Amino acid sequence: MNNLRNLLLRMAILVCLLALPTAALASTIEFAGTPDDKGVHLHSQGRVNFQWVPVTGSSGAPGDPVNNEYWGANDLRVFDAIGRTFGAPGYQLQAGDSFSGLNYNLAMWFDRTYLPNIESKNQTPTGYTTWDFSANLHITSISFPDAYHMVIGGQITNMLNRLTGSAVLSDLAAAQAVDFTINIVGNSRTPEGGLLYALNSSDKSAWGNISGSLVPGGGAAVPEPGSLLLFGSAAGLLGWWRRRQQKTREAAA
Repeated sequence: MNNLRNLLLRMAILVCLLALPTAALASTIEFAGTPDDKGVHLHSQGRVNFQWVPVTGSSGAPGDPVNNEYWGANDLRVFDAIGRTFGAPGYQLQAGDSFSGLNYNLAMWFDRTYLPNIESKNQTPTGYTTWDFSANLHITSISFPDAYHMVIGGQITNMLNRLTGSAVLSDLAAAQAVDFTINIVGNSRTPEGGLLYALNSSDKSAWGNISGSLVPGGGAAVPEPGSLLLFGSAAGLLGWWRRRQQKTREAAA
């Protein structure tokens, strides 16, 4: 009896472990640029023109091809993203503004070809043939901690990987959830009034430093139905055996 009990207990523990959600695999990639290396150009009417900026770090080995990639994305139209109209009476972006719960998609890429101005590739990834990795930036938040600082956050979706030799990009493409954060900070080429000075204007522009990261997301995996069924069977069998033992002891008493 002890052997049977031990066997059932081990089965239940094993199936519990198998039924646990598995964490989404994802690799971390960091990228950054400065004005001299074409970081980010902010334009009038709330347009943010992302330039090609190099990958500066990853969770992959030094020899991973992703370390030679450049990151880029389509223009961000801030007013469209936050659901406001540029030039609406009495409304301008202000320091301290924070917008969450957004639902705005922006195409992004990793590619080995350096382009000084992303506008020459300001189109969907299917419109040309050189990208190594493409995805959508699903923007859910935009904030302006101060007039010289802009933070964009969300998740990346619809990932397509053509650089299969990169373990990092292959890992990202297979991941269940990947979060991103993009930081834009004013610098010596940002005019007085900051980033907001350009975004709120009708004819001004400004440069800023940019850094960003793609990191493993917090989405929890759900146990497979088959694993849950197996868990229920093992746990149920163990419970049945315990109830039978209890009845046997009660009858003997």
